[in-house]
Amino acid sequence: VLLPHLKKHRLNDLAAEFRFTFNHHRADDDTEVLCKIFFELIEKMRARGCSMKINNIDFIIYSLKYLNHIIHQKIKKPNSF
Repeated sequence: VLLPHLKKHRLNDLAAEFRFTFNHHRADDDTEVLCKIFFELIEKMRARGCSMKINNIDFIIYSLKYLNHIIHQKIKKPNSF
């Protein structure tokens, strides 16, 4: 409904739709781009006047942002070889 022009909804297709670049199949990159896509879709829903309870969505977004912050503080990406 939100992206009817897309034939497939794979992670890399959705990322391309929102012009996000990432290293596909790397867990941390996949997770980060998935969160970004989620935020974009929530904004599309809000723009269309979605009748979902916004308080629940706001809580989910807050929780994901907090989790993302914690993950980035605790995980140091290894050097590339």
